[in-house]
This record gives sequence, C-alpha cells and structure tokens, in this order.
Amino acid sequence: MGLKDRIKRRLDRHGGPSGVLKAALNRKGSGTSRPESSGQLNKYAAATAELPNGADAEGFVAVAARALVQDGRPSTFAVKGKNIAVYQWEDHLYAIDSACSHEDGPLGESDVENGVITCPYHDWRFELKTGHCVTDPSRPVATYAIKEADGFIWIGEALSQGSSQRGGEHDDGMEMR
Repeated sequence: MGLKDRIKRRLDRHGGPSGVLKAALNRKGSGTSRPESSGQLNKYAAATAELPNGADAEGFVAVAARALVQDGRPSTFAVKGKNIAVYQWEDHLYAIDSACSHEDGPLGESDVENGVITCPYHDWRFELKTGHCVTDPSRPVATYAIKEADGFIWIGEALSQGSSQRGGEHDDGMEMR
C-alpha cells in the first residue's frame, strides 16, 4: 500500500473529499487540532514513563509497557540511535529497522499482510520475520531480538543486518524522470 492508497483510505474513512473538509472545518471551529492525537500521545507517554533504566543482563533495553503494542498497531522506538518498528503479529512480537532500504520511508507505519510489511512511500515490501526485501532481495532491513518481560517490551541486538544502499526503482506505479 503506497501513499496513494493511504490517501484514498483516509478519504474513504471520512466520507470523501467533502467529509474531510467538513471534519477539518469542525476541528478549526472547536479550537483543537486533533483530539485523537493528544490521546495517543498521552497513551505513549504513560507507556514509556516508568521504564527500567539501562540494559538488562542480556543487553536488552526496555522501550515501552507491553500494552502499547497490539495486533495491527505498530509502534516505533529509538534504540541506540536507530528507529526500530515493533509489531505484534499472530501473537508474536517482531522488531525491524523502521527505515526502508529504498529511500528511508517509515516502515513503522505499515500494516502487516501475510507476514509482509509495505513501505508507505513506494510500496517496497519486506518480510516481517526476517527483514528480507521482497521487492529487491539484495536490500534487506535489519531485524532485532525482542522479548517481553516484567510487563515491558525489550529490544536487543540485531539478528540480521540491513542494507546500507539507498535509492532504486519505485514499485508504486510512479515514473521517475
């Protein structure tokens, strides 16, 4: 699912372009920009407020309360200078580099379909479990050890290495000139 699909889905969710305009005008008149965003921000702040400090004996770092990551709702966390997307899929947790190996698109904003996530920028696809790039097998993204303990999600060392290459063909039907 690329950017065009995300826009279409958002338009459909709000009843088309006129529904989006009506919702925006209602927000402007109410004096609040996005009430649902502040709720999400408060939930994130609560889930990260009481984290254990430092790494545990195995080198894992706590990133959030376990309740923050649920099926179909990925979250992205900064760990040792890297943005790592955390997913729950089929009752398992997965941690994968959030930067797409094509043009650094935010993989942490992707939905999981049959174990594959799709970059929202140009539709490059990656296997969630392994980081294998379905679009260009020479361009995987890193995966990380992850565990749940004491009510927290903990992220460890890289299990696989990602590609440092960037750029390449688009897979979203758009032409580059």
